Amino acid sequence: MTFSLWDHMIRLNLYSSFLVTNAFLPIMRKQKYGRIVSITSAMANFEYEGLGAYSAAKAGLEGLMRTVAIEEKIMVY
Repeated sequence: MTFSLWDHMIRLNLYSSFLVTNAFLPIMRKQKYGRIVSITSAMANFEYEGLGAYSAAKAGLEGLMRTVAIEEKIMVY
């Protein structure tokens, strides 16, 4: 896997969610309401040749959203 492919997958599937979450959390806190919907994949828990960056990004996304839920004391569905 090239660095450029790794970087693209992490930016697309993890970093972008981090940026959106940081943009909207202040608004959600102010209005005391809001939802963040993240699309993950079973690939967060499986390994397939050639899909390491995608799997890592989806696992990271799950970890990020669980941590945000704990920090913001919200329910995760």
